Amino acid sequence: MDILPAMERFIQKHPDAQFNLIGFDKSLLSKEQIDRCNLNIIPWSEKTEVREILKFDVGIMPLRDNPWSRGKCGFKLIQYMSCRKSLHSISCRYQPVI
Repeated sequence: MDILPAMERFIQKHPDAQFNLIGFDKSLLSKEQIDRCNLNIIPWSEKTEVREILKFDVGIMPLRDNPWSRGKCGFKLIQYMSCRKSLHSISCRYQPVI
């Protein structure tokens, strides 16, 4: 996960913060990494996704530039905006249009 070092630095400065990752495959990280970054892995569900996003203070979109991410980025952007969340993301080709 490319953003993990930044998350670790953030948690060091803000130890009470928590990162909620919806639908993330936790097998990609060790238990130590999950604990060190204060990650809360939430199973994805169509029924609960919006409710979980509403619990966020800030939405982040650390997506890679590939076809799958390009297809997803516009929808995630709209989801976060519709939930009135401040958003931090990489550049996405559809952001200027949306």
